[in-house]
Amino acid sequence: MKTQLFGLLFLGLTTLAYSQSESETDPEAENVGLKNVVISANSKYLSEAFDDNTPNSVKDIEYKVATYDLSKSEVFDKEYEGYLVDFAGDSFNVKTSYDSEGFIISSNERFEDVLLPHYLRQSVYKEYPGWIAHSNSYSVQYNHKTGAKKRYKVQLRKDGKRKNLKIDVQSDMSLVYN
Repeated sequence: MKTQLFGLLFLGLTTLAYSQSESETDPEAENVGLKNVVISANSKYLSEAFDDNTPNSVKDIEYKVATYDLSKSEVFDKEYEGYLVDFAGDSFNVKTSYDSEGFIISSNERFEDVLLPHYLRQSVYKEYPGWIAHSNSYSVQYNHKTGAKKRYKVQLRKDGKRKNLKIDVQSDMSLVYN
């Protein structure tokens, strides 16, 4: 019985020693992929323009703006200092200025009827009980020197009355009602 116990112990220790050997590498370990990691020349824009509370539909568009390859455009010419690119759809319009290297200089963005972040909905319903959100828009003004300014405009309705709110989103996610 002691022999078997020592044999298992010896086998276990040699297996551990082998698994820690640096001489062999697992080929699968060399090809590890990273999900949801964006490597972009415009990572500053991405970090300023959206965060965890930004609606997903907005994130999708802003990701396309950040990863747009200006050099593949028909009108691209290194001689020009900058380019204005207009991204538009049924519910959004994004006008973005790029320099000749493809870096975003500024962006003026407007999105219609987006899903408001949970914390914002809760804040509005707490501040205006009984009112119902009828329509909204979300805008982002980005400048590479000053950062991003984010604003929601929400129209509330109650008993045939309308109330228009402008809500500035601060960097710390606090809200300023105008």
